Amino acid sequence: MGIVDIILGRKSVYRLRKTYDRLREKADRTKPIEKRIAILHFLDQLEPTLISLEEQMLPNFERRRMSRYVNDSLKKAQKMLKSEEYFTPMIGQQSRTNEGRRR
Repeated sequence: MGIVDIILGRKSVYRLRKTYDRLREKADRTKPIEKRIAILHFLDQLEPTLISLEEQMLPNFERRRMSRYVNDSLKKAQKMLKSEEYFTPMIGQQSRTNEGRRR
């Protein structure tokens, strides 16, 4: 990580992978099974992008765009781990989009 990256707040691919691995370990230890499955599914969708960042030679524009996407997604996964509202069971309840609509 160069000095310019530190000043601009960019994260290297190594740091993104490290954060991803830590979040995955925390998600594996999460007790409610619904929450664990949702977070692991979210992280599984993120992994191919992270792998392509690590292994492929990409133009700087694509690299920045993909690393921003991964960084934002990792922040969202951290919020999902801390929050309870994402994982309330919807069994027997109407979805929020259908509430208030008449048929």
